[in-house]
Amino acid sequence: MLRNTMYAGLIAGCMLNNNVHADIGGYLGVEGRHFGQKADYNDSAPDSGSLLLQPEYYAKSDDGRYNFSLIGFYRQDQLDDQRSHGDFRELNLAYVADSWTLNTGIRKVFWGVTESQHLVDIINQTDLVEDPDGEQKLGQPMVNLVYLSEYGNLEAYLLPMFRERTFPGADGRLGLPLPVDDSLTHYQSSREQYNPDVALRWSYALDDGDIALTWFDGTARTPQLQLAFNEKGQPVLAPYYPLIKQVGLELQAVTGNTLWKLEAIHVHLTDEDYQAVTAGLEHTLAGFFDTGWDVGLLLEGLYDSRGDEAPTPMQRDLFAGMRLNLNDTQGSQLLAGVIADTEEDGWLYSIEVSRRLGENWKLNGRWRGYENFADDSAFAFLNKEDYLQLELLYYF
Repeated sequence: MLRNTMYAGLIAGCMLNNNVHADIGGYLGVEGRHFGQKADYNDSAPDSGSLLLQPEYYAKSDDGRYNFSLIGFYRQDQLDDQRSHGDFRELNLAYVADSWTLNTGIRKVFWGVTESQHLVDIINQTDLVEDPDGEQKLGQPMVNLVYLSEYGNLEAYLLPMFRERTFPGADGRLGLPLPVDDSLTHYQSSREQYNPDVALRWSYALDDGDIALTWFDGTARTPQLQLAFNEKGQPVLAPYYPLIKQVGLELQAVTGNTLWKLEAIHVHLTDEDYQAVTAGLEHTLAGFFDTGWDVGLLLEGLYDSRGDEAPTPMQRDLFAGMRLNLNDTQGSQLLAGVIADTEEDGWLYSIEVSRRLGENWKLNGRWRGYENFADDSAFAFLNKEDYLQLELLYYF
């Protein structure tokens, strides 16, 4: 808290001699979840609710040189103490020059182009208690320099502090067969969470697409979960964060109404190297059958050279989906998809819908299903984790 107060004072000093244009906004909301089956790993109720708040503040100096963003987040969950948490998604001061921008503070940075998973997206830690799909991220402290040129954009990152992944608590869903004990977290680096990570990204806009190359050297965002025993002698999972070096590639190319996408990484750890690739396409049917709707057909293949040793069920899988945009005044959208495991016959289903209600309200719905994971699979517990989630947000 003291560091954040000092940082806010620095921001005020930087913008003191400039006229500032400010905007305040954000949303508050309620969320409900229903699980169709009882979990094997706890006795939590099938239904739960939570309250959430995301306040946002943006300021810009009159000359456009200084930009400040603050995005907070807080959730109070009915059942899971670990899901009740707060975070600064952003607390950033940007200085904008003619051909470069310097960001200092806390930010969210997204890398990636594919739909089913984002292999190259490594700057921010996953906020797993928010959503099991890994799309929600914690704010990352950083110093970031962006340089723009005719030969492409170059981004450099210094990440002085590591953020540990969040996990559901003993009463939470979707959990693991054994609880994760954060007190037993350990690192390969002797500096632990204060090991400085560095990253580079070069991106270039082609005539009919985009290309980006990325490099990361630091603490892995995905922990290895190792069997351990807590102080009571009970078996738990202890997160271990190794050091890695990762090289990534992003490609997008447009041919007619088809967008081709690829993400690929090569990761070096102390005791092994591995590769992963996600590639596919999105074909858009604009004005589908004269309805005014846009339909996007999605198809991707997923590969991870670690096979069964990978900490994800998406190793040699196929993803097929559909994106529907009704192009109405309420912004009604639907995204549906299925991932099929080509080796163990496991299936992951997802349907997401959203629609604005009036000027200030928005309704989001989500259903996720998991089916047919083998009893001896590390992911067999997912077979009972089907759930429906509804979220009502008020924007202010």
